[in-house]
Amino acid sequence: MQEEQKRVYCELSEIFKNIDKEKVMKIPIEILEEIKKNTNEDVRIHIDWDRPLSEQELSEDTLNILGWINVAFWTEGAEEKQKLYSRFYKNKREQEELYNEYNQISVYEEGIFDKLKNRMKKFT
Repeated sequence: MQEEQKRVYCELSEIFKNIDKEKVMKIPIEILEEIKKNTNEDVRIHIDWDRPLSEQELSEDTLNILGWINVAFWTEGAEEKQKLYSRFYKNKREQEELYNEYNQISVYEEGIFDKLKNRMKKFT
């Protein structure tokens, strides 16, 4: 497993340890077990809970996965979920367009985000 993927699991684990347990319990156990299994307890992640997660040095994959978890398991109402899904897909398309336009390394690559996203789709 790549170092970046290991870090994502560690960041997710740290976040889940520090948020409302009721929210965490809404995430299917299979996903939580996957994160726990791949978390390295020797890696220390510091999160300043007085600042938004988006303003911290968290992996982009971590933030994307949290976004999917928010939509799939924490957001109530089909209309609100649809708005959030639309925003995610719009962002993905924009990233792909930038890649095609500038022919640079893709900002959207298969990886941990896709792996967990595909597992989440089984539960939604």
